[in-house]
Amino acid sequence: MSSSIQQHEEAVRDALKFIITLETQEREIEKELKNQQLIIGNKLAAKRRELEIAWQQVQELMNETGEAEVKVESALQDYVIYRTKSKGKTVVADVEAVPENFLRIKKEPDLMAIKSFYEQYKPENLPNWLKFEKGEGKLTWKSVKKESVA
Repeated sequence: MSSSIQQHEEAVRDALKFIITLETQEREIEKELKNQQLIIGNKLAAKRRELEIAWQQVQELMNETGEAEVKVESALQDYVIYRTKSKGKTVVADVEAVPENFLRIKKEPDLMAIKSFYEQYKPENLPNWLKFEKGEGKLTWKSVKKESVA
């Protein structure tokens, strides 16, 4: 085998080794990111629980005196603690029982059905509302069993 072919094969082998290293590092970073998201999510949930307890304490203090609104004075500015009015929440117990005039129907094309029906057609025979776009494959790699040399 000529040296230029060997150099080319070695360059491809080195490039693949580098890609495998980068992909391994990418997976490690993704794993670290998920762990950090979990840690931060737990911290946020704990802080929200603390905040809820603190507001409950304020509510209990207001309930003791029957106050609907409390003014809190401070050196720089004053604060007013009060309860907002709730807009309420609309809850539908049985979607099937809702009259038609209160339903929203989302129309969207069934791409799988369209493709399976029209994929055998030539592009010039497709309806004017449809076109198939060719994508470009990406380079990837896979491990293959080494051929045994006899």
